[in-house]
Amino acid sequence: SVSCNGGEVMPSWFDLQAIPVQHGQSHAGMRAAVQQVRQMIREAEDKGIPSSRIVLGGFSQGGCLSLMAGLRAERRLAGICCLSGWVADAPTPITQRETPVLMCHGTADEVVPVSAGRRGAQLLEQLGCVALKLKQYAGVDHSTSGEELRDVARFLQEVLPKEIAAAPGPGA
Repeated sequence: SVSCNGGEVMPSWFDLQAIPVQHGQSHAGMRAAVQQVRQMIREAEDKGIPSSRIVLGGFSQGGCLSLMAGLRAERRLAGICCLSGWVADAPTPITQRETPVLMCHGTADEVVPVSAGRRGAQLLEQLGCVALKLKQYAGVDHSTSGEELRDVARFLQEVLPKEIAAAPGPGA
């Protein structure tokens, strides 16, 4: 259930107490959601997909969760896309400081204010993220725009190698 919607049962990665969302807020269920994403990453790797070909991404809660799980991943991922998201309780320790991160945010967002996105990006840089880009889109509310989606496509082209290196064989 989602507290900010009167406890209504709806699709949600974790609970939100209130809207607009605030930077640095803790959320019930976040740890379990991070563990669920980590399990998805392990399952992908078990099927032969290297971490260098895995990008976490999401919108709003999904963006927040992508940051929390990806920056603490066991191995460096290809990238993280956070659209209209925020940084919840400080994702420390950040174990993957070099993972490329694209944060996108509309300036007219009233659900997750752009100030929450900005403060989150600043915090991540202070915590050592060295490959973070924050892009803002004038007049865009809690949604996406064509320009934003083109920026995401460019980011994916940058972080996903066109050729997959052969996995080392047994005994290598």
